[in-house]
Amino acid sequence: MHTQTTPIKITGIGAVTGYGVGREKLWDGLMSGKPAAHLHPGYLPDGADAWLARISEDMLPADGQSRYARALRIAVTEAVADAEARGWTPGPVVGMVNATATGDVDVWRDLHSRAGRGRDRRGFIQLLPSTPLSDLMRANDWHGPVNSISAVCAGGGNALLQARSWLNDGHATDVVVVGTDLLATPEILAEFVQLGVAVTDIDPLDACRPFQEGSRGFGFGEGSVAMVLTRRSAQPYAQLLGGSMSHDGHHATNIDPSAEQVMRCAAEALRDAGCSPQTSATSTLTDQVPPSATPPRPACMPRSSAGRQRSSP
Repeated sequence: MHTQTTPIKITGIGAVTGYGVGREKLWDGLMSGKPAAHLHPGYLPDGADAWLARISEDMLPADGQSRYARALRIAVTEAVADAEARGWTPGPVVGMVNATATGDVDVWRDLHSRAGRGRDRRGFIQLLPSTPLSDLMRANDWHGPVNSISAVCAGGGNALLQARSWLNDGHATDVVVVGTDLLATPEILAEFVQLGVAVTDIDPLDACRPFQEGSRGFGFGEGSVAMVLTRRSAQPYAQLLGGSMSHDGHHATNIDPSAEQVMRCAAEALRDAGCSPQTSATSTLTDQVPPSATPPRPACMPRSSAGRQRSSP
């Protein structure tokens, strides 16, 4: 893969999560060791209770936009301010890439519930995933490439690698990378439960236990997290060393039991980053790597962190 000698740096972070608005709320929540989910009585369509980390209306300013657009804007605005406080100044070509599984489901839900009536042209274009990104590009006077990525669980990693490609190929001087999903409507949440991947009937700490017996799946939540990627930062949080992407070509939701493509992707990412192998796992019940599937150990440089991405359907 093509790389540049000057490392790509993550220099600004913004977040809207179930813990609250702002990255400090996220840090505090993570340090607490407790999930952001709360029990929502009678939330599912059948009246069942649900453990869920939802972004509620009262967490966001009432400016007329949807929850999705507001959360995305708040996360990006905070990330940019944080980067600027760390000495970053935008280059001439700032791009943006947003990873989202489904886009703004609230506005689509509203459209279908009213059979399309009562929505003007501005309301219609809010349905498009590109609209909130275009609004932010205009507000910040940015003129680089813009893209939305839909790769479900792998979307955030793919978005980072998309930004890396733009920076390496000279398509952008800086890239704001965002991951935004506010899709926990009762109907969609029920489908994830029925699919067998989301667990809402018990505390997430008891449901989600990667590499342990008894893990049932992942807890469900909403959020928007933004990062500013650049080569010009004196005080970065971290460096993006490398990564890789793949697809099993096996099943819509399950990985190939042999884990051949997962291991290949991990090895390629490590080689690309020049890193030592690290161990990681997802929380999806069917996404546990068999103990016999050991990745080849590449010739690695002694680094402290590794990049690993895998494309997911």
